[in-house]
Amino acid sequence: MIKQNQRWLNLLNLLSDALLTFLSWFIACWIRYDWMDGTLSVDFGSKRFILILSVYCMVIVVFYYMLLVYSPKRYRRAGSETLPILFANAVCTLALTTVFYLIRSIDVSRVAIMLFYLISSLLVIGKHLGERLFLHFIRRSGFNLKHILIAGSGYLAAQYARNVADNPQMGFC
Repeated sequence: MIKQNQRWLNLLNLLSDALLTFLSWFIACWIRYDWMDGTLSVDFGSKRFILILSVYCMVIVVFYYMLLVYSPKRYRRAGSETLPILFANAVCTLALTTVFYLIRSIDVSRVAIMLFYLISSLLVIGKHLGERLFLHFIRRSGFNLKHILIAGSGYLAAQYARNVADNPQMGFC
């Protein structure tokens, strides 16, 4: 099932990352301006602001793609996505801050921008770790497996068989 719908699952993965990034901005602003009793000087419902945030979400998803965050997880270690996500969020948040500065019509708190970086990073990393745990559970249940046949009985074949047996999260049987 997963193999036949891989293209749709990848698209869902991209869209969910963009949506989490979009929502994290509003969570950061809620924390900054409502919970921390800040003074709201920005209309976050304006078309211009929504457009900037939507473009930001598209750019960050493309950046994630360029940093191979969406490559197959079967062959990667669990924490291998964390550093590229943090790097992409840092670079794109810096670019967003620069755009806010150059436009000068949107006055956004530095605390809100830092909260946005932290919240978007945590949400996206949490989603990717949850996805990895889900795939691990599915593979342990006997689904989404790749069947392999080892030809030969030499040292390398035995070593490969041990590596496959030692890494059930890869989904080889």
